[in-house]
Amino acid sequence: MYRRIIRYGIVSAVLTSFFSYGLLVGVYQIFPYSQILAFKQFLMPNPVSVGRNKEYRIELFEKFTPPAEVVFVGDSITEGGEWAEFFPNLKVANRGVGSDKTSDVLKRIDSIISVTPNTAFVMLGINDILNEIAIDEIVYNYGSVISSLKVKGISVFVQSTIQCQVSRCGQKSVSKVNLLNEKLLVLADDYDVPFVSLADLSNTEGLDVAYTYDGIHLSAKGYMYWVKQIELLLE
Repeated sequence: MYRRIIRYGIVSAVLTSFFSYGLLVGVYQIFPYSQILAFKQFLMPNPVSVGRNKEYRIELFEKFTPPAEVVFVGDSITEGGEWAEFFPNLKVANRGVGSDKTSDVLKRIDSIISVTPNTAFVMLGINDILNEIAIDEIVYNYGSVISSLKVKGISVFVQSTIQCQVSRCGQKSVSKVNLLNEKLLVLADDYDVPFVSLADLSNTEGLDVAYTYDGIHLSAKGYMYWVKQIELLLE
């Protein structure tokens, strides 16, 4: 009886230790979080459900596929940028779609690859957060987007997710964007792609009123700042 109690205590202690370490891995992304994430994505590619956001816009992408050197991938914030005018010396494709989440981009990945770009700048995440998608799911989808582009020989730049104004989205959403950006920094390292911090646009206190006209979308000053952060990378 005494030995049985000791064995039970040892087994319980071991199981508790494994459980506690598992929680630490998930919460703080310590070893072997990156290895587990990569293995999971290898074994279980993210399923893409039927139905695409803004189908009419994606159809335009599919009908008009002029070769581009650089493609900008994202949601309405990317869509709103006049990228061809921002970088007139480059062949640029704008593949931003309003209200897109990371899962939506996966559904239209072919319309991005079809312009055969050398480089892709990706900026996503705010719509996932506003739709209360779990951070780990956002990161998982983001990784799938990176993989889908890299396998086609496209150089990927992961840009920090642009913040939302606190008065528009609330402190909870701002905090989630901060957490997402921390995880995107790690994800970019895992996939061996550059992480581009958009600094002021991703301010941990939220998007400054000077850079936005409605609390989410960028003003001219916001786009000017964004262009300044990436123009050296495109020279």
